[in-house]
Amino acid sequence: MQAYARSSFAERFCCATGYDEPVEIGSTRLVGRHQVTRAVADRLEIRVRGEISNEDVLQILAALRHIRSECGYSLTLADVTEMDSIPPETRKFAAAEMKRDGEYMSAVAICGASLITRGLITLILRAVSLLGSNARRPLSFPGSWQAGLEWLTRQSVEFQRRMSEPSSKSR
Repeated sequence: MQAYARSSFAERFCCATGYDEPVEIGSTRLVGRHQVTRAVADRLEIRVRGEISNEDVLQILAALRHIRSECGYSLTLADVTEMDSIPPETRKFAAAEMKRDGEYMSAVAICGASLITRGLITLILRAVSLLGSNARRPLSFPGSWQAGLEWLTRQSVEFQRRMSEPSSKSR
């Protein structure tokens, strides 16, 4: 559906609001009601509060794109304990935006997700794969924030190893 084309709403929104500004290491921003922190060079930490909107998706994806441009991959640790919902329109929008990015490496750990939330997030990422993206995006639902950090640390090591392989330098 054309409503999700990046060239229309998303481009105007990012240009008008400055969401494509780099996220500095150690900085925290509010994205809607959600707290977004770039804790270290390769990791974005998100504390989701309430409903997620298309605008929220754009800001978070812009921050992750900056991390990937600097590190070659991105890690996301999200606490969704206080999340209300992801409206169907936002699910479609998020999948279309992630698919637009093409192939990249990213890992996501989501803490505090209910069974329904786990299903919705898994469906969004599967939709991206079905839309033709070959990105490597491991997903975990750890039992705690600390377990999520440990899992993402292992993913970071694996991504760095893959990037140092001779075949990955020609990409």
